[in-house]
Amino acid sequence: PAGGADIHLAAGVGADGIDYAGALARLLTDLQADPANEITLWQARWLAGNDSLTASDAPAAVQAVQQLGVDAQREQVRNWQFTALRETGRQANQADSKFAGDFSRGYAALALLFPGIEEKNPDGGFKYYEGDINLFASRVKTDNGGDIEFMTPGGDVIVGLANTAEALTKVGSNVLGMVVSGVGDIKGVAREDMLVNQSRILTVGGGDVLLWSSEGDIDAGKGKKTASAVPPPIVRVDPQGNVTLEQQGAVTGSGIGALFVAGGSAGDVDLIAPKGTVNAGDAGIRAGNLNIAAAVVLGADNISVSGSSAGTPVADTSAVTAATSGATSSDGGTAAATAALSGNLAEAARAAEELKQAFKPTFITAEVVGHGE
Repeated sequence: PAGGADIHLAAGVGADGIDYAGALARLLTDLQADPANEITLWQARWLAGNDSLTASDAPAAVQAVQQLGVDAQREQVRNWQFTALRETGRQANQADSKFAGDFSRGYAALALLFPGIEEKNPDGGFKYYEGDINLFASRVKTDNGGDIEFMTPGGDVIVGLANTAEALTKVGSNVLGMVVSGVGDIKGVAREDMLVNQSRILTVGGGDVLLWSSEGDIDAGKGKKTASAVPPPIVRVDPQGNVTLEQQGAVTGSGIGALFVAGGSAGDVDLIAPKGTVNAGDAGIRAGNLNIAAAVVLGADNISVSGSSAGTPVADTSAVTAATSGATSSDGGTAAATAALSGNLAEAARAAEELKQAFKPTFITAEVVGHGE
């Protein structure tokens, strides 16, 4: 085949799986009940792929998707969900956006796909959805192209072990974790934490990475930066019998990243944790363009970006600014301070020279005049 297959993972979504048709029905009901609701209108826009869709046309756009076959409908709904999460995170970081600092549209999208996801019990725990994805010391990988998508509306995503035995890391040309070695993206959503630990979430062929944690953290882990694996080339034979070798991208390092092959460019990385922390850890984060939308960002010195970056903290230069502003003031204080400092240095130099001249080395000589009896 010309391309590989996509891999879709889900945990804690119930015995019947994700209700894509139900999400469309709930969206249509909300549009008809309150046509002026902008949050709901944006769901229809992302579903239809039309940011200019009007409130009057939105119900018809949803109904058009409802007429699609099961597979096409499923793909359209999943694209809507991940588009909603990505755009919510990006616009939350745009100061000139009316949705700056606002993550409500992302939460609204998830609530339409997973009804009751935000409801809680009297004890404060969540009422519905429970289940984790835990890879332990294993991998989810597409070799010949294909996306990896995962949804855990009620739990964690744990990509690797906190301490991986060396024997488990010796896997030849393969590596542990979530890896797209050809053309493809990695997209995922979890209610709780996303922990990479000593593993990796990487796209190698220029694909994008999108991760959303509704209530928890996103942690790139502490995997080795020196880890690497070079997969064997793919042998292709065309109808005329010509044989070609297609090189695959090398998987290097750990953590979270969008890498690229020679002649290509790195993909975008969006990490969104509205109520939690994004931590680059020891393994680091690598991206072409990077957007981090989180309450706290840690390990900014371990983030590598070849393009634009949003949401990453910058060094605090307030102390330097204060010192500079004082040094450039025009009240004459700087000149006086400089003159005094020069005088002190000259005086110290003279004192050092006088001490050098006055120094008289002292020698102690011991003579042995006998050894006794």
